[in-house]
Amino acid sequence: MIKIKNLPAIILCLSSSTLSQYALSCGDAVSATKTGDVAIVGDSYIARTQLQIERWHGQLEDRPESVFSRTQLSLATYRLAVYTSSSEKVDKAIHHMNKAILLASKEKPERFAQLLLARSTMLATQHRFERAWEDLQSIKELNVKAAFSLVAAEVKWGLGDYDKAEKIIREFAANEPSLRSLTRLAVLEFHLGNYKKAQELFAKAKKYDSEIDILMSSWLDVQMGIFDLKGKRYRQAEEHFRQACNKMPSYVLALEHLAEALVRQGRVEEASVLYKKVISISDDPSLDIAPVG
Repeated sequence: MIKIKNLPAIILCLSSSTLSQYALSCGDAVSATKTGDVAIVGDSYIARTQLQIERWHGQLEDRPESVFSRTQLSLATYRLAVYTSSSEKVDKAIHHMNKAILLASKEKPERFAQLLLARSTMLATQHRFERAWEDLQSIKELNVKAAFSLVAAEVKWGLGDYDKAEKIIREFAANEPSLRSLTRLAVLEFHLGNYKKAQELFAKAKKYDSEIDILMSSWLDVQMGIFDLKGKRYRQAEEHFRQACNKMPSYVLALEHLAEALVRQGRVEEASVLYKKVISISDDPSLDIAPVG
C-alpha cells in the first residue's frame, strides 16, 4: 500500500466556515467558501483552488502589504495541501501565514487570533506541536473568543497529554455537535476500542453532512471507510471510499484507502491504477509503495 505521512485528524479541523472567518471579519465578499466552491466537484476542485492561488499572488503583486490577500493565499494553499496530501504545500501555507502575521500587528485582536489559529492548525499538521501550542497560548493572552478547542485537543494529543485531549474532544462534541466534532469523537472512540459507540457517533455525524463543505463531507466518508476497513468489512469500506472519491475524485486520502480496500478483496490491478494516480497527484516525498500484508 502507499504510506502517506501520518497527519493528525486536525488536518480538517479548519472547516471552510472557520477558514472564512477572517475574510468575513474583514467584510470582503469573497471568502474560502463564497466563491463557488459549493458547486465544485471532481478534479475541478484542484483547478479552482489553483486559480484562487494565482489570483491572490496577483493581488499581492499590486498590494504586497495586504494582510487579507496573504492570508487567503495561505488558506487556499493549505486547502490544496489537504486535498493532495502534500507536506510541501503545507510548508508553503505556513510560510505565507507567517508573513500575514508579521504584517498584522495593527489588526484587531479578534482577526489576529484567527491568523494564529490558522497557523497553529497548519503547524500541528506538520507535527510541530510545541510551536502550535505557543500560538494557542498567544490567542489566550489576547483575551478574545476563538474556536480552537479541537486544535488544542490535537496539539495536546501530539504532546502526549492524552487525558486532556480526550476531555477537550468530548466536551466540544457535547457542547457543539457538528460533523467535525462528532466525527472526531467517533475516531477517538474507535481508537479506544469502543466500536459500537464509534459507529453510533459516525451515524450522528452523518446527519450533519452537507455538500456546502465538500472536503469535510468527503473526510467523514473516509473516516467511516477506515472504520469498516479495520473491521475487515472491505465491501462496506469500499463503498464509503467511493462516495468520497465521487465527490472529490483526486482526494488522495480517499484514493489511497480505496486502493487498500480493493487489495484486501484481491483486486490488485484496480488498486494499482489508484496507487499510480495518488503518486501522480501528490508531491509528498514521504510517499512510497510497500506490499500489503
